[in-house]
Amino acid sequence: MCIVGGKNAAFEKRSMNGNIHRKQRVLLVLILLITPVGFLSKAYHGPAAHWVNDSLSGALYVIFWCWVVAFLLPRARASRIAIAVFVGTSLLEVTQLWHAPFLQYLRSFYLGKVILGTTFAPSDFFYYAIGAGIAFWSLKRLEAGGTS
Repeated sequence: MCIVGGKNAAFEKRSMNGNIHRKQRVLLVLILLITPVGFLSKAYHGPAAHWVNDSLSGALYVIFWCWVVAFLLPRARASRIAIAVFVGTSLLEVTQLWHAPFLQYLRSFYLGKVILGTTFAPSDFFYYAIGAGIAFWSLKRLEAGGTS
């Protein structure tokens, strides 16, 4: 029995809001976990350090920003988030070819280096795509309640 605007509609709205709040709680935990991992990946000095510092960290960067956007915009579609973050990150990569004084100033600080990057590398686009794919998959799992 379906009652439009009645008890069932109210239950569905509460259920949807409950899913959004659950999704945001999970995303907050994931963001809190990936943040130190991302920073540590930039400072890693063990085996394959160059790959971890310069490539893996790019994928983690995209995953982080996808999760942040999904946290801030819980109703946004996973595909749009992943595409938007991939495009934004790719544009940031291209700005590394531009050495304007204000960008150089920002890059002189640790956070400026980490957020804006310092050296253009075409291979980074591959790792950004990997990160966007992983973020898309994880967001779709969250939307499905983690059951698919």
